[in-house]
Amino acid sequence: MRFIYTLLCSLCFTWLVLGGQSARTAATAPARAIPRPPDLTVTGKFQGSYEDAYRSALEAVPAELIEYLRQQGVTLEWRPTLQDVKELKLVERAEKSSGPDVEGPTWNVTLYLQVTPDKIARMVKLDREYRTEHRMFQAGKLLAGLLAMLAALAGYFRLDELTKGYYTTWLRLAALGLAGGAVAILVLIA
Repeated sequence: MRFIYTLLCSLCFTWLVLGGQSARTAATAPARAIPRPPDLTVTGKFQGSYEDAYRSALEAVPAELIEYLRQQGVTLEWRPTLQDVKELKLVERAEKSSGPDVEGPTWNVTLYLQVTPDKIARMVKLDREYRTEHRMFQAGKLLAGLLAMLAALAGYFRLDELTKGYYTTWLRLAALGLAGGAVAILVLIA
C-alpha cells in the first residue's frame, strides 16, 4: 500500500513539474501583435455630406449591435443610444467611400466595431441597471395603486362613521369610483 501511495505521489509531482515547464516555455516565447479583425461592420446610407453619412452609420449601430449580441447568446432589454455607443468606444475605425454622382457627390461610411468582453460586460451591467429601474417603476405603480385603494377604503369607513350610516350607498359609490380611477390612471401610465 505504501508503494502505491509513493508511486502516485511521484507521478503527480512529475506531472506538476513538467506541466510547469511547458507553461514557462510558452510564456517566454515572444508575443506577436496580431491585429484583431473587427467583430462587426456597419454601413450607413448614402448621404450628401460626410458628416450626414457618418451619422447615418452611427444610427444603424444600436440595432446591428443588439443583433450581433443576440447571435453571441447575450440578450438585452436595454437598447443602446448614440451616446452609449460613443461612451463605450465601440467604433474602432471608419472608412468613407464616394457613391454615384447623381445630384452632386454622395458619401457612404462603414464603421468597424470592436466588441471586447469588457465592453460586453459593461453593456450587461447597463442592461441590469435598466431592468432594475424598470422593475422599480412597476413596483412603484403597484404601490401607488394599493395606496389609492387603501385611502379610498379608509375614507369610506371614516365618512361612514361620521354620517352614522345615512350616506352608505353614496360613500360606497364614491370609494369604488376613486379606486377605479386610480386603477385607470395606473393603466394609462403603463
